[in-house]
Amino acid sequence: MHVYNRMLHLFSALLISFGVSAQSDLVITGVMDGPLSGGTPKVLELYVMSDVADASAYKVYRYSNGGSSASSVYTFPAIALTAGQHYTIASDSAKYYAFFGSNADGFGSLYINGDDIVELRMGSDTVASCRSGS
Repeated sequence: MHVYNRMLHLFSALLISFGVSAQSDLVITGVMDGPLSGGTPKVLELYVMSDVADASAYKVYRYSNGGSSASSVYTFPAIALTAGQHYTIASDSAKYYAFFGSNADGFGSLYINGDDIVELRMGSDTVASCRSGS
């Protein structure tokens, strides 16, 4: 089964709100709290709507338990992304590989669960956000 189909069927952190405040070449398409020990792998999936010449303009902020200060930030590497591509960020490379049998595109301290808020920014502009739910 394709990696993204498996991820779709195994959502335990459902998106209960999703917002877009600006036009973006990237959108958040999924948040996963996996079935392995500790709810891993924890995964954020994004979809590339239009080609991105330099993804380092984007960052993902995580706000723990609905807090107002970011508890972690993932900065995209300076790479090009192609329209139609999925980009996955996982909390743990070994557990991601153990579950999906492939590697995520990026790794960071995005330990998403409960009522965390995930925000995608391009520069200082929020282009998408979502709140995970239990």
